[in-house]
Amino acid sequence: MAVVSRYLSSGVMLTLSLSPLIVWIMGSSAQQQKPASRLLDPHQLLPQQTTTQKAGKLRVRSGVLFKTLVNFDGRNGAEPYFGVIQGTDGNLYGTTRVGGSNNLGTVYRMTPRGYLLTLLSFNGTNGSLPGGALVQNATGLLYGTTSFGGNNNQGTIFRLGPQGGRFKTLVNFDVGADPFGGLLLAKDGNFYGTTTGGGGTNGAGTGAGTVYKLTPQGTLTTLHTFTTANPERGLSPTARLLQGKDGNFYGTTRLGGTSNQGTVFKITPAGMLTTLVRFQGTNGKNPYGGLVQGKDGNFYGTTGTGGTADKGTIFRLTPTGKITTLVNFTGSNGQAPAGALVQGKDGYFYGTTSGGGLNGGGTVFVVTATRAFATLVDFDGTNGSNPLYGALFQASDGNLYGTTAGGGKYGKGTVFRLTVDVETALPSK
Repeated sequence: MAVVSRYLSSGVMLTLSLSPLIVWIMGSSAQQQKPASRLLDPHQLLPQQTTTQKAGKLRVRSGVLFKTLVNFDGRNGAEPYFGVIQGTDGNLYGTTRVGGSNNLGTVYRMTPRGYLLTLLSFNGTNGSLPGGALVQNATGLLYGTTSFGGNNNQGTIFRLGPQGGRFKTLVNFDVGADPFGGLLLAKDGNFYGTTTGGGGTNGAGTGAGTVYKLTPQGTLTTLHTFTTANPERGLSPTARLLQGKDGNFYGTTRLGGTSNQGTVFKITPAGMLTTLVRFQGTNGKNPYGGLVQGKDGNFYGTTGTGGTADKGTIFRLTPTGKITTLVNFTGSNGQAPAGALVQGKDGYFYGTTSGGGLNGGGTVFVVTATRAFATLVDFDGTNGSNPLYGALFQASDGNLYGTTAGGGKYGKGTVFRLTVDVETALPSK
């Protein structure tokens, strides 16, 4: 059995068995709240650990202005897996997976010009390794999740003021483990989310993720448990939920379904789940990102692998469950998209791939509902590489903001801004 070991920038040792593919993560002394040894899905690793990135130049398509706003250095955070949101004060807020004073992740605030302030460094007791983008309620409080840490080291839900005070742990998970996808603030005022693991064990099978509801007062209710006893309904959701125009919630699971290649599901606020799609490989597999509902009422999303080249797809899904592949990634135009799409004010869909492109470091792309596609940015490492699970965010200034988990001046990730003249960047619509 061939084994390779190396250290990630977050200070943990990565060990890979190449045949069969098994991945172990060994925690450093600075990560006491992270399991000392944990079997991990390879796709949750930074893609630059498993794909080759060529030395090259940042390529930006005509009609696109690109600017790196923040280079993370470890002290102010590292490896921003997820994207940013814009607060009611006009500033941008986000998290880093690791880094900060305890190397367990941070919450940060930044101006649209790139001035960054660390609001919180996680210490394990209050959570570690934040998962999912933040969400802000009407009073300005920020809500988020951590994958580990807390009383049971199975993750937390927390709240934090926009100035860094008023921190409170609302939930210490003990049944659902690893709330990786973050929270959705629904129309009823409650928060909804998923855990990628956990859910308990019963006579029929082992839990493999949950869907839950959280009231503003902190009461958590499990709405659905994905279980190995019924894998066709899906296993291991990793993405944020979407509330559709019909009031129901829509999401993805990266595993399960007929061929264990992932699903798309609908769940009512009362917890009744319907599986809409079971991926077959040719139409995509392993969706890591969530969905966006377009202005046309259809849902749009990505799969991390599968399609004609097995490098991922972009798909459209009708509310009744009819799926159409819009784009098959080939590597040269990107591969392994891991985040959700965002529909811009211009009506087009924007997203990222975690790998592929000109330099192998990932891309930013635009696509229309009629399949017109263009790569807007090919990352080169110096200006960032490997955008992961975070969707792009269109701020009030009309620009798109995003993060890369690697690359940048210190190799620990970036925040970037894109200004797009879509008439020039996407001439064939």
